[in-house]
Amino acid sequence: MVAATLHAAIRMSAAIQLLRRRPDFRRLWLGNMVSQLGDWIGWVAVAVLALHGGGGPMDVAVVFVAHHLPAAALTPVSGALADRFDRRRVLIVVSLLLSVTTLLMVAAAMASMIGLLQGLLVVRSAMTAFFSPAERAALPRVVHRDEILVASAVDAGTWSVVFSLGMALGGLLTALGPALALAIDALTFVAAAMLFARLPPIPPESSNSGARVDKPSMWGELLTALRYMGPRAELRQAILAKGPLALAGGAAWLALAMKSEALAGAAVGFGLLNAIRGVGTGIGPALVAWRLSRNGMRARLWTGAYVAGLLGMLGFAAADSLGTALLAVVAWGVGSGANWVLSGERIAVLVPDRLQARLNAVDQISMILGQTLGVVLLAAWLTGGGSAATGVGLLAAVAAVAWALLAWPRRLREPSATEAVRV
Repeated sequence: MVAATLHAAIRMSAAIQLLRRRPDFRRLWLGNMVSQLGDWIGWVAVAVLALHGGGGPMDVAVVFVAHHLPAAALTPVSGALADRFDRRRVLIVVSLLLSVTTLLMVAAAMASMIGLLQGLLVVRSAMTAFFSPAERAALPRVVHRDEILVASAVDAGTWSVVFSLGMALGGLLTALGPALALAIDALTFVAAAMLFARLPPIPPESSNSGARVDKPSMWGELLTALRYMGPRAELRQAILAKGPLALAGGAAWLALAMKSEALAGAAVGFGLLNAIRGVGTGIGPALVAWRLSRNGMRARLWTGAYVAGLLGMLGFAAADSLGTALLAVVAWGVGSGANWVLSGERIAVLVPDRLQARLNAVDQISMILGQTLGVVLLAAWLTGGGSAATGVGLLAAVAAVAWALLAWPRRLREPSATEAVRV
């Protein structure tokens, strides 16, 4: 325990030093965190509105789909866009557009125009598709190659803090009024745009030949990236790793939404359980950074993350008390956070800069489609009279098989110099 604490302190020191040493990484990180803080606050507001409206499992699933699926539909285009244009400019423009859309959602919430609110939510979801690929493609450009693991751990670990804080604040603010939560959400996008404006230009790098990347069409560029991923087993695993866990996680999220009122009250319970899950997602990256710093085996660590996450999801779905539910969501978060940082670090290291946004977009699509499918399948299962524990268990089994197919029979290895990202 003393050794683990010492190593954790060392990794925390490395994270702080990285933030001090790389001001551009600090600005990118802060902008992303501020944007996410408001986003989670607004997400609680919209989800609780659906619950307060007397919605059943399928109604809550529709809210989830509206919040996520449009982003998945546009992510292929957004990834190609971020591989064509300055990523800094993309982040600024998207943040400002998200702020305007969220202000319109405030007006809809104040006027109790739920249909308009849902429509604006779809528009906003579509806009968010252009944010994540640009942000993640910018990360390897603001740190050195040997700093990517620490930077990814900082990104994932602080994401958990922001997620926890956003969910907790979202629950409290939504109890006062959904319009207030959404107004704060809109302001955070403006603050994020101001931080991104202080970044230097981050245009995509040229290809190895020194020529600019060919631009036949955005869909053609996506196919180029997929052809690059296809024969590379380690890269396929990294890019597709989030999808199976997200499938079970989406189902577990719906179980959480439906059980939150019984466990601790609708708005507060929903925020509290998600906040504690966020604590777990911060512990996961810290454990990864500590274990890998001791030359831990990446393959076993990654499989352990999957097992922890799936067991946590199953434990929550079967929980009948708040104490058991809290322990389960921590394990759920630990597994998800560890999987996130392991996947993200491998993508950042193995993918050339000119393909970063497009392959990060594929990674995002895998996660969003997995979550959405998990939510919809469990909603249909619950509507048909099935239990949450059984439904989550079936999807967790599918996720476990999918992970085994991604990881077997090969073993993960460190990339060669020719595979590494040029910084």
